[in-house]
Amino acid sequence: MKSLTDVLRQAASPRLVQAARAQAILRRWPEFVGEIIAARSQPVRFRNGIAYISVADSSWRQELELRQEEILDRLNSAAGGAGLFKELRVEVGRQRDGFDAVDAEP
Repeated sequence: MKSLTDVLRQAASPRLVQAARAQAILRRWPEFVGEIIAARSQPVRFRNGIAYISVADSSWRQELELRQEEILDRLNSAAGGAGLFKELRVEVGRQRDGFDAVDAEP
């Protein structure tokens, strides 16, 4: 008899598993960007290797765009170096309360 974990592992599509991994990592956003940047930015969605980040204003958008490679390296390192995160799309927008707003779509 198979365990529930084995059944779920077989049933889950690879894209769904990747989306769940991305969401778990993005919930730890302050670890990867630091408290100062995290206070002005927030992951809001992950889809097809792209992490969508909402920032407080255009100066923070520019800051994250300049640090994109560094941030991607840190995120991918947390994901086991698998290249899960391919791009950050940074948009000026309203900050939401908490990371429950992360929408990890496959």
